[in-house]
Amino acid sequence: MKYNQIEQEKETRKELNTLYAEFGYIYKDYCSKEQHEELANLKKEGHPLPDNLCYDPKLEKLYYSIPSGLSADELNDLTRLRMLKYTRNISSGVNFIVVVIILGFLINIFSNFI
Repeated sequence: MKYNQIEQEKETRKELNTLYAEFGYIYKDYCSKEQHEELANLKKEGHPLPDNLCYDPKLEKLYYSIPSGLSADELNDLTRLRMLKYTRNISSGVNFIVVVIILGFLINIFSNFI
């Protein structure tokens, strides 16, 4: 009984993944070189690979398909917003460092005149 239930859950998951892929609700998390090597070692040792592991023939890379409630365009927009926030934080940090350096020079110049 448990075996049939597990098989049914796998089939349901596959159907959901195909529907998500059809409508563009899949996020592709591409594997790094280290992850490729680890997965190759797992395959050589005979261990099963994860169900959500897929191959992208265009990029010739493995990726984990992660279903989400967002479309591919929405995920790209969210990624751009995160990158923009990150670059704003970096630019704020750089601006602070520049202001501190300029204030240091100004204090040094004024202390030499006094």
